[in-house]
Amino acid sequence: MNLFKLSASYLRQRTFSSVLNVLILALGIATIVVLLLVSDRVEQNLTRNAEGIDLVVGAKGSPLQLILSAVYHIDAPTGNIPVAEAEALMADPVVAEAIPLALGDSYRGYRIVGATPAYAAHYGGEVERGVLWSGSMKVTVGAAVASETGLDLGDTFFSAHGLSEGGHSHEEHPIEVVGVFAETGTVLDRLILTSIETVWDVHGVHSDDHDHDEAHDDDHAHDEDGHSHDDDHAHDEDGHSHDDDHGHDDDHGHDDDHAHDDDHAHDDDHAHDDDHAHDDDHAHDDDHGHDGDHAEEEATDDATPVLASSASGTTGSSGQTASA
Repeated sequence: MNLFKLSASYLRQRTFSSVLNVLILALGIATIVVLLLVSDRVEQNLTRNAEGIDLVVGAKGSPLQLILSAVYHIDAPTGNIPVAEAEALMADPVVAEAIPLALGDSYRGYRIVGATPAYAAHYGGEVERGVLWSGSMKVTVGAAVASETGLDLGDTFFSAHGLSEGGHSHEEHPIEVVGVFAETGTVLDRLILTSIETVWDVHGVHSDDHDHDEAHDDDHAHDEDGHSHDDDHAHDEDGHSHDDDHGHDDDHGHDDDHAHDDDHAHDDDHAHDDDHAHDDDHAHDDDHGHDGDHAEEEATDDATPVLASSASGTTGSSGQTASA
């Protein structure tokens, strides 16, 4: 009896167990193949989405959270950095390109990202229909967003505060769709891109600054009125002193008394000058403190994370984090 006949006899006698073993073996091989394919696909997507990004600058916090939120858009942002620091980084000669981002709102679970057109160009985004966004309250949506939500050219919608559905809706600020990106196979497909000014306007950053300036003007006008009132009061005192001096001259008629009156009037004038200088110094201090507060508000309100790539490619590996 040869080996082939022996094997065939074994399979006939144990048909069920033999078929079961073959199925388990096939299932194991298929599972390994699927895992390898999925792993390779995920690795490619992660590499493609982070390609060309050498540095991510954001608020102090978890480095992993910063990368996930700013690069892959799958986590909550860590916070903001001052616009002045972002602009300084963008102007640094060792930085080949820096792209500011403004995050915080979404539409039906898809994130609204305030950025410059360079962000779309970084992922090779091409407009399939319509145009690229320009100005405030205009957006260009990714291919997956348009497919899942049904948004198309000319449609308007309201953004929701937060990165998940159910947030507060900004119904006082309608946003218009002006373009749809072609599919890129990157994170761009799942984003709604707009200008940074749109994010600021929706959250009332500019209107708050305007109200602050108006309050500053009111305070300045109030100081001027108070200063005018002090001048009038001082003028009345001078007039009163002059009347007293005149009466004193009539009663005594002496040159020495007249000189004494002149000295007294001179002292009053000197006190008036001191008060006036004191008022000016006080107003100057108030204005200086007010300007400081205003500058501090601008530094904290207007903020954004930044993605950067180095000119030489040696400032850091992809995904490196710097805290500002």
